[in-house]
This record gives sequence, C-alpha cells and structure tokens, in this order.
Amino acid sequence: LMTSCSVQDQLGHVVFCWSEKEKGLLLGGYFYGYIALQIFGGSLAEKFGSKLVLGGATILGSIISMFIPIASNQPIWLLFAMRVFQGLFAGVTFPSLPPMIMR
Repeated sequence: LMTSCSVQDQLGHVVFCWSEKEKGLLLGGYFYGYIALQIFGGSLAEKFGSKLVLGGATILGSIISMFIPIASNQPIWLLFAMRVFQGLFAGVTFPSLPPMIMR
C-alpha cells in the first residue's frame, strides 16, 4: 500500500497524512451541507429576500474559506465541520436565484 504522506512542512515533518476515508469525509462534508439547505434555500430567500440570503451566504462562505488553511492543521473534525458549513452556505445559492430573477 502506498500512502499519500508526501507533504512536508519547513521542518521536514509530514503533514496532511489523511487516510482515504478521511479525505472522502472532507470532500463529502461540503455536499452534506449543500443538500441540507437546497430544500429551504428558496423559502429563506422569499422570506428574508434574495439579496440578503445570497449575499450573506456568500460572505459567510468566503470567511470560512479564509480559515480553512488554519483548520487543516487542527483535528480533522474541525475541518469537516467547516466544510459542512461551507456547503450549507453554498446550498442556498441555486434556490435563491429564482425569486431574484422573478422580481
């Protein structure tokens, strides 16, 4: 078995030595969140306004993205939670567009 532990920091320590299962969870975490708000995204946009929902989700998702490099050096559950929240914020994007276009 080959491992993917080839990334090293400045001191030569191996970093990001995640198993295939952990990599899958991190990649899937985004879509778990994305699916969760696909159903309610349009309702949120109609209730609070598309501009607020879409703008707020974009800003919050961007802020989380800025902290991903820091979280990747922490326990993996923190990075997983951040990926789920990224997906939650991105999940309102597509359902928020029809109310905005209809107006």
